[in-house]
Amino acid sequence: INELAQKCQVKLLWIAPDLHSHPRYACGAFTSNEATSFVQAATQIKRCLEVSQRLNAECFLLWPYREGYDAIFQTDVAREIKLFAKLLKITAEYKDRINYRCQLLIMPYHGSFGRNYSSFGSSSWQPSCREDMLNRYMWDMTSCLYFLKHHSLERFYKVCTPPGHHMYMANV
Repeated sequence: INELAQKCQVKLLWIAPDLHSHPRYACGAFTSNEATSFVQAATQIKRCLEVSQRLNAECFLLWPYREGYDAIFQTDVAREIKLFAKLLKITAEYKDRINYRCQLLIMPYHGSFGRNYSSFGSSSWQPSCREDMLNRYMWDMTSCLYFLKHHSLERFYKVCTPPGHHMYMANV
């Protein structure tokens, strides 16, 4: 892939681990109650970050698609938010440890209010469990920015959003 990219004079813009389509991530990858799912997600991020470094990608994208809860009385929100922030910090630390100079990106969920950004250009993927989840931890750009600021992650991550979505933020 590197040889072909150099031959065609193109550069990989971003790469992202798939932390939402496998059934093990049905209840979230970053915030799962199962330790094995959390470890699997961390391992998948680690491997994807290493591949991204080998391919010399400019950005590394994390998309917390299934992170959230259906009912407040069925979840420990504080614990899940801590797990979420912990995995983001581990990712940033590992990127620094392997001396990889890329921009870490995080993309808030964009499937609410009738818009269908859930597949982001792919019609073949069909989510199974949390498609209609009521409460998401990063449901818009503002909640994403607040989360990053609250957990001191704003220096590591930038927010990635599809063009035209949340255009009102540009006027603020």
